[in-house]
Amino acid sequence: MVPFHADQSRLLKMLRHEEDPAMPERKPKLAEAAIAKIAAWIDSGAPYSRPPLEGKTAGRDRGKVTEEDRAWWSFLPLSTAPVPEFAGKPHPVDRFLAAKGAAKGLSRMALT
Repeated sequence: MVPFHADQSRLLKMLRHEEDPAMPERKPKLAEAAIAKIAAWIDSGAPYSRPPLEGKTAGRDRGKVTEEDRAWWSFLPLSTAPVPEFAGKPHPVDRFLAAKGAAKGLSRMALT
């Protein structure tokens, strides 16, 4: 099944008896109205209210933005970070790199 694309779904082709094994197997094809309902369900993303397998849970609805989503770094407003003081490094980028390296325990030789 291809959610949101019933026309590409093998499940629908099998229900229409266009592809083997036909569903239901060795029985007459379902009524067109029933197949149309299944196609509409697939086109709507094939939602379901419970997990298809016991012990498994459905993923969260990615269409809803949560507070956790809003806290993600790339969605936060831009801010100006204070430039660290670092002797012998006149350029701000060099001072950021040197300060981070020093915080990680890199030797002064590696920072020059």
